[in-house]
Amino acid sequence: MSDNQTTSENDRIVVDCENAAELEIESLDVGVASDVLAFDVSGNIKTVSASRLQDLSGSDLKLAELTFVVTDAS
Repeated sequence: MSDNQTTSENDRIVVDCENAAELEIESLDVGVASDVLAFDVSGNIKTVSASRLQDLSGSDLKLAELTFVVTDAS
């Protein structure tokens, strides 16, 4: 199963939010304090193919990885 927004490998599904998929963030809060990286994210990933959604239908999904990109704050 493959389309231009997602890849699948060994039961892992990766959605490319930076370059392909339409990501609609409703809220995003990330902070660093002492020894804690705290985050809260709410949103939707759109433009995932109908065939990929059909493949996922009825499956249990869990979050396996998060990637944060450091940007210049200036």
